[in-house]
Amino acid sequence: MKTKSTLIGLMVAMMLPVLCEAQVVTDTIYDSEHAYRVTKYIDGVLHSKQSHEIIMDARRKEPNDRLMSETLFNEDGSVQEELVMTYRRTKKGEKKYYDRKCFYPSGALRYQETTSEEEEGMKTVYYTEKGKVDRRPKEKIAPYMEMPEFPGGQEALIAFLNKTVKYPKEAKENQIQGKVIVQFVVDKDGSVEDVKVVRSGGHPLLDEEAVRVAKNMPRWIPGKERGEPIRVQYRFPVNFKLK
Repeated sequence: MKTKSTLIGLMVAMMLPVLCEAQVVTDTIYDSEHAYRVTKYIDGVLHSKQSHEIIMDARRKEPNDRLMSETLFNEDGSVQEELVMTYRRTKKGEKKYYDRKCFYPSGALRYQETTSEEEEGMKTVYYTEKGKVDRRPKEKIAPYMEMPEFPGGQEALIAFLNKTVKYPKEAKENQIQGKVIVQFVVDKDGSVEDVKVVRSGGHPLLDEEAVRVAKNMPRWIPGKERGEPIRVQYRFPVNFKLK
């Protein structure tokens, strides 16, 4: 029995290093007040490089567009993926555009995913290693970004709002109308958190009702980045309008 106990102890001791988490090291260099670079290493091996830059509006002296580029590397140092992303300021906030390229181990382009101001939605193209368009790829690559979705889609969200929103009695009696913009976070598990009003409907009763409805929403389908669930901030309007 003593010998058996010793063997078990040795086995456990040998397994422990395998359970240790990978060592992640990041190196950040600031090139200017509005630009910096980040290099990431995992267990001493180069994992990725990022660069970030804010384009200032010279007249208003405030941020205009933001640029981000990222390169992911394979363990042998070859490039796995390249991403260039632009956050362009609009009247309603920011709009995101990106160009993402994934490569074969040989270095040939395998996949390109783009969004642009000229075309609505996302465009994806797969290529064979010989450079021809591959219309039936054997293995699909997860999109860079998938936004959260209400169960059943946009139509189901509208139906939920129509069914759940209760026009405050006092607001109705006083002919109070308005549009409330609600902001919240869809967590990795789809739960709705951090609900708040970012644009008031003009009366506390309207704001309170919009927040109540948002807090009572079912779990969403979470957003994803490269196939992995992430926390995403989301906004939607709640209209209070008397007929």
